[in-house]
Amino acid sequence: YESIKPPEVFISPRINASQQITNSTKLFLTINWQNQLPNMEQIYTTTSPVDAIFGNSNEPNLEPEKTEIYSIGIQQKFLDYFTANLTGYFRNEQDHIYWIEVYSQGDPPMSWYELRREEVENKGFNASLHKALSHYFSGSLSYSYDDEMESNFLFNVLFKVEDEEVFYIPFFNYFSVNFMYNTSTGKSYTPQNEEGSSLDSNSASQPDISNAKLKIQKEFRPFGRARLGLF
Repeated sequence: YESIKPPEVFISPRINASQQITNSTKLFLTINWQNQLPNMEQIYTTTSPVDAIFGNSNEPNLEPEKTEIYSIGIQQKFLDYFTANLTGYFRNEQDHIYWIEVYSQGDPPMSWYELRREEVENKGFNASLHKALSHYFSGSLSYSYDDEMESNFLFNVLFKVEDEEVFYIPFFNYFSVNFMYNTSTGKSYTPQNEEGSSLDSNSASQPDISNAKLKIQKEFRPFGRARLGLF
């Protein structure tokens, strides 16, 4: 423990500015500097075959990830319940932390995850459409894309009978259903060859990720204000 550095103080400022153009149109600007401390899993992830075998931790002084984000966009409200946003951004991540699975050449082969760090810089846009809750329904759509050909799509819809509302079918009072679907391309990274030398920057990608979630909630109020919920 003698090699562990003394505590440090980091500041992560964020600046937001907006200008109302009309009653329904707004321009906005965001500047964000972040210092993200590594978590315990990242600190104790092995970085060599020897560490993988003997369980050593050789990253106790892992530096935080430093991120700069600059974004500008426009927001438009229409038809009372709808809001559309279009945002362009520039993002720079220094000491970005990620893992890569490495395989040995022995028989049988061994595999382990090594921790890597690199600087990542990209720019892109995000477009979204949101509907506020009305007539029992709300929802949102969003899509983002950047110059590393990474994209993310999110769809969310909510059916909810709020307090003091009476639905056509009595069972659906105090009832809600929420469905969410998300799919994104794998994050780019810089691979290394068997000798540990870096190949072309961001020439490989992690696997694509897709997931769906469905949440059904029903509340019962047998004793006035007392609530019993089922999920």
